[in-house]
Amino acid sequence: MQPIEWVYVVIFTAMIFSSTLWLILYMSRRDEVHSDPEPSALPSITFLVPAYNEEGYIQDCIDSILSVDYPEDRLEVVAVDDGSTDSTLEKLRSYGDEIRVVSKENTGKASSINTALEEVDTDVVGCLDADSTISNDFLKSMVGYFEREDVKGVTPAMRIEEPESLAEMAVWVEYVYNLFLRKLFSLFDSQFVMPGPGSLYDTDFLKEIGGWDEDTLTEDMEIVFRMVENGALIKNSTNAEAVTHSPSTFSGLLRQRSRWYRGNFWNMVRYRNAIMNPKYGNFGAFILPWNLFYAGMVVFITGHLLYRMGDFVVSSLTGPVLLNLSLPGIQALSMFHMFQLAIVALGGTMLAITVKTAPDGMSFRNRKAEIGIFMAAYAFIYSMFWIKAGKDLVAGSDVGW
Repeated sequence: MQPIEWVYVVIFTAMIFSSTLWLILYMSRRDEVHSDPEPSALPSITFLVPAYNEEGYIQDCIDSILSVDYPEDRLEVVAVDDGSTDSTLEKLRSYGDEIRVVSKENTGKASSINTALEEVDTDVVGCLDADSTISNDFLKSMVGYFEREDVKGVTPAMRIEEPESLAEMAVWVEYVYNLFLRKLFSLFDSQFVMPGPGSLYDTDFLKEIGGWDEDTLTEDMEIVFRMVENGALIKNSTNAEAVTHSPSTFSGLLRQRSRWYRGNFWNMVRYRNAIMNPKYGNFGAFILPWNLFYAGMVVFITGHLLYRMGDFVVSSLTGPVLLNLSLPGIQALSMFHMFQLAIVALGGTMLAITVKTAPDGMSFRNRKAEIGIFMAAYAFIYSMFWIKAGKDLVAGSDVGW
């Protein structure tokens, strides 16, 4: 075989292995996908809400916390206005004694939540982005996990607000698909992000590891390395729903993902000793190497496909081109056809499971167009994210909130 063929053998084998692993994990523990442990007692909780120019969303965010099904004397809210230039601070102060408000100069999200963390003395602390809301049963679905001593963080099920643009539709499907994968990562003790919309932490543990890193682009990813390094387990609830917003245009989505992927890149560089390190468990042994492999794989396949398409166009302009549109017979099926069939079958099975396990509010049944967009274009779009991130890394582009 040619070298390029060996590359594809490695790629196909890795894809089949990982898909099979997740399917086996799901089949062996599917009863846990939608079940959460009942808490024997309700811990005290403080929600931190960092906000910068969020006048359009901040009241919905605060209202969702105040209306959650949880004892009022066990729940506090600390909102941090990070030097907003709109009416965010005024809207926060309108809540009076219902919440605590901290006003500071603009120094970024991580700095804001660290400032608020200093005032927290409850058992559990949560972080909720100002453009997000939580479901009524959010907290009672999550807090039971903390009764296990080594659990120091719990993540929710995330989805975006009702999508309208093509970019939002693609992200909507991605989030619902990731809902299923995040639960599997939780069962495999290998979650790699504590999302800003709604993640909960053990307060004492969070303070012990120094809170959120203020020098990284992605504090919600970086903190996982330190949590796992210090022996923490991170669990996930598919019943606790956090609703957030996504960029409405592909240009906005590119900017957002460029920041995420650059942050991920620098985290991998900074914590490169975690890769294949037994101290980091399945997170270091499997998830980190797979993330590196997957990013390279998608960029490689997309680049090779574009090269072949370009070669075809050039050939068609310089001479006659013969197209073979016939399907191969069974005897003519190559190893690559068999690999492709296996990947399609496994991918289809995982998609079917995702459709089956998605909560009612995240149903795929009326989202056929979104599914088509996601499945057809995701590899190309994902590659563009990494290319954009690489360009911005070289250019040293600035990022903010």
